[in-house]
Amino acid sequence: MSFEPQTIRLPKMLDNWPWPRRLNPGYDQLRQDSVNWVKQFNPENLGIKKVFKGGNSEALLAALVLPTADAETLRVESDFLTSVIVTDDSGDTESADEAQAIVDSINEGFANPHVKVSRDRPVIAELTRQFWLKAMKLSTPSQRPRFLRLYGDFLNAVVIEAADRDDDKIRDFDEYLAVRRNTIAFKAAFWINECSLNLPNYVLNHPSLVSLMDYATDLVIITNDVVSYNKEQAQGSVHNMVAVVMNQYDLSIQDAMDWVGRLFEDIVQKFLKGLEEVPSWGTDIDNRVEQYIEGLGNWVRGHEVWSFESPRYFGNSGLEARRTRTVQLLPPRSVMGRSDGTR
Repeated sequence: MSFEPQTIRLPKMLDNWPWPRRLNPGYDQLRQDSVNWVKQFNPENLGIKKVFKGGNSEALLAALVLPTADAETLRVESDFLTSVIVTDDSGDTESADEAQAIVDSINEGFANPHVKVSRDRPVIAELTRQFWLKAMKLSTPSQRPRFLRLYGDFLNAVVIEAADRDDDKIRDFDEYLAVRRNTIAFKAAFWINECSLNLPNYVLNHPSLVSLMDYATDLVIITNDVVSYNKEQAQGSVHNMVAVVMNQYDLSIQDAMDWVGRLFEDIVQKFLKGLEEVPSWGTDIDNRVEQYIEGLGNWVRGHEVWSFESPRYFGNSGLEARRTRTVQLLPPRSVMGRSDGTR
């Protein structure tokens, strides 16, 4: 059966988002430092290959989502994002048992952060251990358990996603979103913002901030699933909101894209409305809460911009895709990943 080219229209996103694109002035140095760091790891690992194929764009993402951060915080964010993306890309080719073995190796590095991971263990374990050493210097002992819990949620969700692939399982929307809120790893990434703000738990856990965090998480998820859908359908992946909506509601690709776009806009409005629900805790905490909210806004915008400015999803055509909102569907099994057997 021949493949017939099809053009899909991406939904508009963040047209009225109050936070503009901003780039941290330390980006150029960060990018070079990141390249030099990643070079030490096995270049044959699929996740490492994809990092270099994508031009080490994790540094760009860090610089876009943390436009005012100091050099140390920026580097920790960049290393974290590299860890997440290498874990995610490596896991794209693994069974649930293989994914669990990777997770176990990573957890060994967390348990023994000052001991170099054996060379016979997955590359990502040593890469993540080195990130964690830097993050430990940035954080206090009381802050670290929160990260380990959030990152543990991400790792567990990676295994769940692999098990779904093994079973050819397509979750319904609610089930999918519950897993996706962890595979996106946004809350763990934002922990780095939280370290410098040092907000008390009663503030972080206030319903108004919890809601804003949840809205921001879902906006990042939808952005990622929209821009990555073409690549993921070409490698046979169904861990994507567009694919889930198509399956659950028997929609075409375009109708599913439009459905997801409407959901995105609804969440944007909920986020903006939610700003009015944040109470006052006094001048000092209020100033830090304002920075927390600014961080969420920058993350949502920075991630959306990065999705088109980096080559990860659209190659060299990202800016054109962002302008026209149109993309030509790739043929099945045309992108490196599990479905074509490439490791």
